[in-house]
Amino acid sequence: RHFDEVNLRLYVRGPVGGRMAPGVVFIKEIVRLPAVTWIARTVYNERYETAPVESIRPHRADGGALVEYRWKYG
Repeated sequence: RHFDEVNLRLYVRGPVGGRMAPGVVFIKEIVRLPAVTWIARTVYNERYETAPVESIRPHRADGGALVEYRWKYG
């Protein structure tokens, strides 16, 4: 339920029922946990892959939010 994920996607528009509709094209979804990859592929037919992924959330004195994602792929 709570895990780091890199989700590479494009937002697109295309014809649907005679009009242009918004959509999303998922290029790659990368997670650290092999079990998440297996469930996503087996149950939901999603194109998840397993690779080292981490997020860093440093504390900011001004109360703002900053998140840095890192992954090693290939």
